[in-house]
Amino acid sequence: MILTPKIIEETAGTLVYVINREFDEVFGSRYRSARKAFMDVCLKRLERLENITKKPQPKNVNPNKVRNFYLDLLKNPEAKEKLVRLKQKKKRKSLIPGESDIKILAETVALKRNYGAVYLIHYDSDYGWFPEEINSAFGIKVTSVKDLKRLK
Repeated sequence: MILTPKIIEETAGTLVYVINREFDEVFGSRYRSARKAFMDVCLKRLERLENITKKPQPKNVNPNKVRNFYLDLLKNPEAKEKLVRLKQKKKRKSLIPGESDIKILAETVALKRNYGAVYLIHYDSDYGWFPEEINSAFGIKVTSVKDLKRLK
């Protein structure tokens, strides 16, 4: 398993957001020390996971290549229709994914040069709605978290 720098950054940000949201919803502003302790435990576990996984730094990351891939999808009517639905579903301004999602795929593409088979395991429709296209363009196998049990 490889956790790229952008994946670690996104995961840490999501953890902080979710923990704050859940604590606010359940406890309001009370139990600040419990919130901090829980947050520290979660972030330390993420750091431990980061330290025990292979952690190569991707070289020659090219977000433009991935951005152009999504722009090229707009030329295909079926793919464009999916991108329009994704835009509406995610309530975003652009038809193409945000910079964060583009950077994750770009880091994965950069890592592909060093490994035979690369899987992008996701929980994101920006990848999940285009697995064949991503595999065809970059040689990266896309699978969702929920499909891991079927992965061979």
